[in-house]
Amino acid sequence: MKKQTVILAAAAFFIGVMISLHLSIEEKPKTRDTRDLWEIRTALLEEQERQQVLQEELNELKNIQADYEDNVYVTQTQTLRNQISALQDQAGLTEMTGPGVELTLVADFEQASETEGFPELTSELLNRLVNELNVYGAEHLAIGAERIVNHTAIRDVMGRVYVNQRPLRDLPITILVLTEEPERLINYMEVSQAINDLAIHNIKLTMDEKQTITVPKYSDELSLNYVKVTDYEEGEE
Repeated sequence: MKKQTVILAAAAFFIGVMISLHLSIEEKPKTRDTRDLWEIRTALLEEQERQQVLQEELNELKNIQADYEDNVYVTQTQTLRNQISALQDQAGLTEMTGPGVELTLVADFEQASETEGFPELTSELLNRLVNELNVYGAEHLAIGAERIVNHTAIRDVMGRVYVNQRPLRDLPITILVLTEEPERLINYMEVSQAINDLAIHNIKLTMDEKQTITVPKYSDELSLNYVKVTDYEEGEE
């Protein structure tokens, strides 16, 4: 009986020790897992905050880039429009208004003899006059209703003067000239060879300075036979 009691006590002690060890082993992982999970959650929250900050900074940079690209596009577009407008002005495709001189070619019957008949303007005289006006500061000019551009042809056709393939009326003829220095142009033209040549043909040139003159635009279509238009793609140089 005493021996059985000892055995039972030993068994109980052993079982108690095993239970204690088992409980100790189970409690430690629970403590470690709880601590690791908290740290992981904290780290995740911190990482999420960093990601949010980075995303906000990235969005701000994208907005700055978009604003810059928009400004560059607007600037480039406006520059291109200005260049196109300037080219149109130079090509005579727009009506121009500004200070200038109104010239009038009239027949000088006082100098003409009875045998000479009505004074006639020739393409040679008119071309010489236009050339001198350009030399002395004419920026834009029109003969009658015809705008003079770089490729304007002034020629004689069957006894009549044609400008831009249209015949000019008989004298008197008005020439409108836009210039920033009207007085200077008049002073030069008063002693020009063109006036002397016109006088020889019994044609008198009068000049009046005007604060505002409107020169009509070139009414014909420009020939682009030798112009090749190609599509431009981004990235091409």
